[in-house]
Amino acid sequence: MDFLNINQKALIEILLAGLRNRKTNLLYDDIMDWQVVVKEADRHRIIPLVYYSIMKSPDIKVPDYIKEMLKNKCLFEITEQERNNQAFGEILRKMTDFGISVVILKGLFLRDIYPEPWLRSMCDYDVLVRSEELEKIAAIMKTAGYKKTNKEEKHVEYIHAQYLAIEFHKSLISADRFENSSEFEEKVWMNVVPAKVFGADVLTLDVTNHAIHLILHMASHIREAGFGLRQLCDWILFIEAYNQKIDWDTFTRYIRSMNLEIFTRVLFKACQKFLYLEIPYGWECNDESMDEVAEKLILDIFDSGVFGNDSNDRITANRIIHYTDGAETSKTLRQKIRTCMLLIFPISEKLDARYKYAKKCRVLLPAAWIHRFVYNMIRRDITVSEKLAVFRPKKTSEIFSSRRMLLYQLGLIK
Repeated sequence: MDFLNINQKALIEILLAGLRNRKTNLLYDDIMDWQVVVKEADRHRIIPLVYYSIMKSPDIKVPDYIKEMLKNKCLFEITEQERNNQAFGEILRKMTDFGISVVILKGLFLRDIYPEPWLRSMCDYDVLVRSEELEKIAAIMKTAGYKKTNKEEKHVEYIHAQYLAIEFHKSLISADRFENSSEFEEKVWMNVVPAKVFGADVLTLDVTNHAIHLILHMASHIREAGFGLRQLCDWILFIEAYNQKIDWDTFTRYIRSMNLEIFTRVLFKACQKFLYLEIPYGWECNDESMDEVAEKLILDIFDSGVFGNDSNDRITANRIIHYTDGAETSKTLRQKIRTCMLLIFPISEKLDARYKYAKKCRVLLPAAWIHRFVYNMIRRDITVSEKLAVFRPKKTSEIFSSRRMLLYQLGLIK
């Protein structure tokens, strides 16, 4: 792991101690910076996991003030989790009382495969519902004090002043995001199984579809922005828990049909090489040239934070990749001009849900460009520094080039 810095190596060792029961002496603990390690863990939303690993491993020598800091952060997060879980449990029970079928996704399912459920933090709650149930759901959410946002087309998000947001997905993945994903999507409801969460009787995906969905979710995130160590831990624990129950033939057929085989093999290789995951039969990656790609993937995961939005320059680089579909942007003057034009005047398919009127009626596209420019200039959730990041071409260009090459090597862009 020579490509990682001392603090990144330390964080990997700590995770291995907690998740893999590996004894570690952290031989470089006299030169590592514990505050940097804690900050890194915070970026990836794995503070409870780090605290658990340290308390479980007396061989890890941690300064008392760091232990106290982690303990306080962990207790706060656990308290908040419990408060949010109780509120969400009430919503689930109301929906089941109204006969609404709810399929829990991602963290809601994955938390139970951790040594303790509270080790898996959540930023929001994700569930899959049928489109025809959204009107009933709207009434329930309004009564509970939630407000509907208009952020995405593929899901409906409700926010609350005191609790985590809830996302009601109408589909697992956008149909245009990966090739041949519609076949997988069409059969999802045929393969749900009963589950119980926070006292509510709900549904979840069977383990094979869950494995496919996790790959789709990670591939989607890394292509758009990035994913962090929390998602990597999810994948490792999921495979270890359900390796023998997953229908690997079905998994392989869908992954290949959606052109995600390279990404999946490199992901497995990275998990094997750095986190000692035993790779399922048939998914070994014996191509030594992929070692370097696996290292690049781990570096990108570290740089990403939990959702890939930690750095203003990275955010800008990701937007360029999104608007240009990963095309070369800076070798010639013509490419530079084309990139600027696509950033300022994106095609309708690249606009978010706020400008859906331009997708329905393309003659309104110029109005959407003006709307988008004014909105981004006056919005308060983006700092001046973020708005000016586009004018730092050197740093942004470096991130763009490295991410573009990684996505190409992972088979996620052409």
